[in-house]
Amino acid sequence: MKSRLKITPNQNGEYDMNMTTKINVSFWKSSQIFFCLAFMGLFFYILPSQAMANSSRQEIRLPNPITESLQYLLGKLNTDNGENIIMTKIAPTIDFVSSRDKTWPALYYSEDNFNAQSAYHEFRINQGLEQILKYAYTRKIPSQAVIPSSIRLSYWKHFSGAEDGNPWYWNYPAPEGQFQIIRGIQREATSPDASSWTYYTYDLEKLLILSRYKDQNVFFSISRQQDKAPGRKAFALGGDKDWNYLYTQETGVNKAGMGWVTPYMYESFSITVFVEQPDKSSVKCAMFKWLNAGAANINMVKKHHIQEGIKRFETGFKMVLENPHLPKPNDLADAFSEIEKLSIEDMRNEIGGYFLKLKARYHQDNVFKDKKLAEFFTGPEYLNQLTREEMKGILNLEYMKTILKKDPIISTNRLLSQSLDS
Repeated sequence: MKSRLKITPNQNGEYDMNMTTKINVSFWKSSQIFFCLAFMGLFFYILPSQAMANSSRQEIRLPNPITESLQYLLGKLNTDNGENIIMTKIAPTIDFVSSRDKTWPALYYSEDNFNAQSAYHEFRINQGLEQILKYAYTRKIPSQAVIPSSIRLSYWKHFSGAEDGNPWYWNYPAPEGQFQIIRGIQREATSPDASSWTYYTYDLEKLLILSRYKDQNVFFSISRQQDKAPGRKAFALGGDKDWNYLYTQETGVNKAGMGWVTPYMYESFSITVFVEQPDKSSVKCAMFKWLNAGAANINMVKKHHIQEGIKRFETGFKMVLENPHLPKPNDLADAFSEIEKLSIEDMRNEIGGYFLKLKARYHQDNVFKDKKLAEFFTGPEYLNQLTREEMKGILNLEYMKTILKKDPIISTNRLLSQSLDS
């Protein structure tokens, strides 16, 4: 029988490697609400430290026509015939995103859905929509590549739509009033952030829509989480800026006195809208997001938490898509294709060195100061339990660090060269 390490930080932030953890069940039942409230703001990857400072901003509820338009779009996730979309139904959403008549820095939100809080955020990307589609909305380049600080791994489990058996060929520019549709299921795992050290894995129902409105190309990415996802313990080495993470299978949070609390993402919905600007060289991106997450069936999310999470997405997204070192989409897709071709043995051999190099770089981190924990992450048992997708996620991330000049732990150039030569 395989034993599981219990990773529990003490009051000094150090980790005691107990093979079993005894919890007084009666105490847990009587005090779980208290600890869950104390735990507020520590789950998911949406809670940076400045969130509380932004919580006092004016909140403005979206007008009913926009809310109805958003509900219409979310409803299309349940519709098999995705082509049956009425432009007048979605026009209020596009008009709102395009409008400059907003009150900033107010926090816009929609009516609550499914006990979920909501928030809105918009920003500009200095990249044309056609290029964004080729980088971020293609099966050939994983989502992790364009938002590496937020996503551990992502891949399509299945998808359908479009014509000629090639749903990932976007008919660009889109014909006025017509819709190109892709729908499917995408597996996704988040990265942890340094405040919660928790990550989540779940399936997303996805609906992608390309169209044209008022002589502007517009694109929608609509998603809904399928099942509730438990939070699992992880570590952000060097903070969020380095993109170096360690993951465990143990549920809970790495916080003193709270290791026994299991946070959940109960429900999550999002609508991301891209409206290409007249000069075709930039895009206005906006996200409407609803989130129900917390513990003990209590939604601990606040509106400003969600908005700060979208801002984290913005930072990573722009860092990649506006980076001068970013290869052309086809070259990037070819590199990920070569990583995909690597055998499990080649991946495992390279990943083994990766953890040893992480330990060498972060030997002063509490994770590696603990002898048993260091042995766990650099030993064969941890390496052998990694799935192919998880190992591929590490190599994908290291490749992105390399091309973005971000101090990778290992170089993927040798692996790619071996694959190309074989």
